[in-house]
Amino acid sequence: MATKKTKNSPLYTRTTGTMKTQGIFTLSELAKRLSSRLGRAISGPALCKHLNGRATSVRAELILAISDELDCSAHWLHRGEGDPQKKTALSETHRELHCVFGELTPAAKDELVSYAYKLLRINGKPSVVAPYPPAPRTARPG
Repeated sequence: MATKKTKNSPLYTRTTGTMKTQGIFTLSELAKRLSSRLGRAISGPALCKHLNGRATSVRAELILAISDELDCSAHWLHRGEGDPQKKTALSETHRELHCVFGELTPAAKDELVSYAYKLLRINGKPSVVAPYPPAPRTARPG
């Protein structure tokens, strides 16, 4: 009986395509490198499961570790949007915040940005100007 071949996810396709440009030819090899970065073991089959969406969720730390190892943009790797090349070196906190922000709903993003500006005012940084006007607050279902 033949096994059913499942279609690979876009995340899997972007990861494996970029691996080849970095001279990494197997998921097991990438998993070994990621294990060093993450400080915990991850196997090739487990990595494949994460990349194809068969794991509970793909954690931001895994996306960041893969993007660091493959020297590509975490946002492009995860979403397929923007330029695959890294533009700037961001701190671990900035990269993690960027990944988490990308997972929020538009309403949650608006609320988080509004809260961030409130924190800046509280901390005496009122000169910071928003690069765009704040989005109108959405009514919450009651």
